Amino acid sequence: MNLQTWKNKYRIDEIPFYWKPVIYGFSYLVGILWRTYFMFVHYTSEIEIATEPSLNRSSAVYCHWHAYIPVTFCVFLRPHKHVWLQHPMWYMKPIQVLLQLYGIKNLFGSAGHNGREAADRLSELLTQGYSTMIFPDGPNGPPRKLKHGVLHIAAQSNVPVVPIRYRVGRSITTSSWDKKIFPLPFSKITVEFGAPMVIDRVTDAVSERLERALHF
Repeated sequence: MNLQTWKNKYRIDEIPFYWKPVIYGFSYLVGILWRTYFMFVHYTSEIEIATEPSLNRSSAVYCHWHAYIPVTFCVFLRPHKHVWLQHPMWYMKPIQVLLQLYGIKNLFGSAGHNGREAADRLSELLTQGYSTMIFPDGPNGPPRKLKHGVLHIAAQSNVPVVPIRYRVGRSITTSSWDKKIFPLPFSKITVEFGAPMVIDRVTDAVSERLERALHF
């Protein structure tokens, strides 16, 4: 069995009972360690909210590039009433644990893994007052090239899209496809919320407009 086959062997909600002690134990350890690190960065860093989102409702589809996921976890320690889509395979269990520690509700679904059903359920929850965070160049890139999924969800739920931009002082950049940015302690993180965008229909022009808004 090759690595790719093994990675796709079990969903998080289908892990056999004999693997659960190992996978769950490891996942909770990793999730707690990440949560501890992100909290340490948050409390030792200068975090500046340069612009606030000007919303006339409680829910929104926030989005930023995949590279800034660790930055979001450092800045927002307890996002209010959030639900996120999550890739459902077993090796993502540490991320599920991390989301739980942040009080974020998660839905299992991604391209090729009940993604359409999960997106429909997400849209339904957005109409009920939840917000979400979407990384529109994920899950596999190309980096900083917007895919239309975020626009379809916003249009279906009639919830505005709010782009987020970050500037990070001291950080480490990984060698992964998205070049993830991990802030270091005692850094400075600047957050800018772009103007909310109401998506009536999905077009290339709208996609280009949102992609521009995600860049400084």
